[in-house]
Amino acid sequence: MASCQGPHLCCRPSSASTTRQPWRHARSGAPPEAPISADNQGATTIQTNLIDDIGAAIGTTATLRLLALFGGTRLYVPETIEADHVIVRALGLEAALRLSAAFGREQLDLAGAEDFHRLRRVRRVAGLLRAGTGARDVADLVGVSTKQVGRCRAEAEAIGLLPMVFSTP
Repeated sequence: MASCQGPHLCCRPSSASTTRQPWRHARSGAPPEAPISADNQGATTIQTNLIDDIGAAIGTTATLRLLALFGGTRLYVPETIEADHVIVRALGLEAALRLSAAFGREQLDLAGAEDFHRLRRVRRVAGLLRAGTGARDVADLVGVSTKQVGRCRAEAEAIGLLPMVFSTP
C-alpha cells in the first residue's frame, strides 16, 4: 500500500463531512500503515495519525498544549477564527490561525492524556534501569509495582528506549 508523504494532509475527508476521518487514506481508501503497540493493539493508531497531522500544521509545542487543554474532547475548529476564541487564548493567534487553515470546519476528536503520562513513566523507568537501578528501587521511585516496572521495561525495549539485553530469559 502506498502511504502518504509529509504531514498526512492527504488523509482529509473528500466528502462534505465535517468530521475528520484519518483512518481512510485518500489515495487508496485503505487504512494507513501505523505501528501497533503490544499493550493496546492499535487503539491509538487513529489518534496518532490525527496528532501527526496537527503537529505538522501547528508545531509540536502548540500540539502538546492543545492536547493538554482539550484532550479527551471533540473540538470544533472554525473556518475563520476570531482573536477572542478559546483556541486563540489557548494556543496564541499564530498557531490558532494555522490550525484553522488546516482543519477549519472540522471536529477533531482529540486523544486524552493517558498515553502521554504512560509513556513518560516508561521513559522514566527506562532511564532508571539504564542507570543501573534495581527493579524494586525503580518501583519505589516511580510509585508503581515491580510487575509494572517489568511491563514498562518490555515496552521500553519494544520502542527502542532500552536495548534488548535487559530482557529476562
